[in-house]
Amino acid sequence: MIFCLSFYLKATSVNYIYGDQVHYLVMTNSLLEDGDLDLKNDHEEKRYNDYYEGYLTPHVLLGDFGENTEHWYSIHNPGLSIVLVPILLFGGIKGAFVFMLLVSFSLLLASFFWVKRVINNNFYALLSVLVLFFSPFYMGLSGYIFADLVLALMLVLSFLIICNQKKSNSLYFLFGIILGCFPWIHVKGGLIAALLGLLMLFQISKIKLPIKGKIFKALLFVVPSFLLLILFEWKLYQWYGVVLPTSTFASSQMFEISSFKTVLAVLFDSSKGLLVNNPMYFLFFLGLPLWARINKSQFIKVLLVVFPMLVLQLSFGDWWGGWSSPGRYYLEYLPLLLPSIAFSLMILKKLILKIIVFVLLILQTLFSVVFILIDDQWVMPDEFPPLFSKLKEFTGLDFFGILPQFNKFAEIVNSRDVVVYILLLFIFVLFLYGLKINKRLFSSLIKVEKNTFKK
Repeated sequence: MIFCLSFYLKATSVNYIYGDQVHYLVMTNSLLEDGDLDLKNDHEEKRYNDYYEGYLTPHVLLGDFGENTEHWYSIHNPGLSIVLVPILLFGGIKGAFVFMLLVSFSLLLASFFWVKRVINNNFYALLSVLVLFFSPFYMGLSGYIFADLVLALMLVLSFLIICNQKKSNSLYFLFGIILGCFPWIHVKGGLIAALLGLLMLFQISKIKLPIKGKIFKALLFVVPSFLLLILFEWKLYQWYGVVLPTSTFASSQMFEISSFKTVLAVLFDSSKGLLVNNPMYFLFFLGLPLWARINKSQFIKVLLVVFPMLVLQLSFGDWWGGWSSPGRYYLEYLPLLLPSIAFSLMILKKLILKIIVFVLLILQTLFSVVFILIDDQWVMPDEFPPLFSKLKEFTGLDFFGILPQFNKFAEIVNSRDVVVYILLLFIFVLFLYGLKINKRLFSSLIKVEKNTFKK
């Protein structure tokens, strides 16, 4: 509750309504004021001045919507803004942030049940979720109006439904509703929905039922998802005159840069890097091979959804996630990989592993405590991160000077290549150790649900 209150106080400050948050609120306000998503008059009349001071650059497709065009439509998918309509109507801006806090904590709860489903152990499921909770990666978005938290929650809920072996008809229907909502929330949602839908169809095909029974169960989720998709495509054509979401909402960012080029920046950049700002996440690489060896079928199904998402996301031109906390874009699917951290924590028998985890835990705790104390938590690539600035003030350690810095083109700019090589070697060693763990010895430590997915 203390953390919840601290997030609430930070989130409800007017100083923290910036970035894409403002544009989601502009869309919601347009729905409340005009009943549409035409934002031209909202920007011309500066209706956003109640929660954003100064001039706000419209997030619209400049090639399609100029000063002389009759309508302006946002590059952001409207799903989150639509959900916020009743929240903003009755609770105002503070209500919107409280709602997003509820989404944040719902993600933690869903992640706990997901990890528990995979490892069948409450204690280590709780520990892995606490790793997510107490990290700048999560705290930097908790309570803020971004679609990433919503996507992450929807993805975890989808897998909880998929791995439920006794699915009722209502669960199939709910699964279809979730799939149909993905494209409304983000342009990447179409890929996520397609992958999850195929996974469910494959699972249904293996059920011992007559063909009519299989078709019925498939229709239970296919019909609602397609109805929502058809509605989305109709509005897309009405607003933009196109049917392909990537020609509008992606804002030409997808496939703008090589995924191989951005992966090092995403992991190791001192300002926006996922691992260097959240050290405990190095344990992903220790636990992934353990998960794969204990339950290969389950692991492959998760990988079939996560890997294409990862490749697509790494191709985005703004690999750093815009004006937001480090690793923002990757919050969407990393909760799905939390079982790998739980597996890592379950094998701490050797002293060297205990020392590694202890060091990573100390660093992440230090980073998280300082992160909470910072007023301006967000930064762009090539800028001095407030987190390491405050750490230097408290401890005298210059993490920013030690760690690699990348520019917006994912190119290293401070000659810290050797640090990148050391970190890559560390990842390789963790992964190799995970591969060498004796499967029989590890299996004796836990009872893993091997029948979560039936072949």
